[in-house]
Amino acid sequence: TAVPTTTAPSPLPSMAPTSEDTTTVSCAFAVSGLDASAVTQDDIAALKTGVASIFTGVDASDIDNVVVTDASTRRRLSSGSGDHRRRRLLGTAATVSFDITLSIGSSLAYDDDTSFITEVKTSLTEAEDDSTELVAAIKSASSSATFDAVPTTSAVADASLVALTRPPTPVPTQVPTQVP
Repeated sequence: TAVPTTTAPSPLPSMAPTSEDTTTVSCAFAVSGLDASAVTQDDIAALKTGVASIFTGVDASDIDNVVVTDASTRRRLSSGSGDHRRRRLLGTAATVSFDITLSIGSSLAYDDDTSFITEVKTSLTEAEDDSTELVAAIKSASSSATFDAVPTTSAVADASLVALTRPPTPVPTQVPTQVP
């Protein structure tokens, strides 16, 4: 067995090369009535399609890193005056997080990253106010009953956005050399 000659950790892998006009936005929102444990890969595809439908110039293929986590809540309520018995109410919900990566230069909808980020913020706010369009698109793209309990107009809450635009990085140019 070989013993390591250094105690230093190995470097992290580098990110993929980017062009200067690539913008990535990381988003998340809570969806009431969605059971995270029931979500399948087909449901993830339906989420991508539905989410893409609320953003101008964004396709489902521009959305990746979709993760659905449990965000259910529990409350205890008194069941009567003087009665110390309590009951639990469970509110089923899930947090859906995802990244949207778009090449601004290839997009016909945006002139710069600022207009793209503004559009995403506006669309998420509108989905919080009325999620009818988003929920309808998700349900239409889904072939399962996973989204049946999601209410139509008030499903989305706690939307958030973080712009993750990376500076451009060069593509590696040197060809590896062969060992003699």
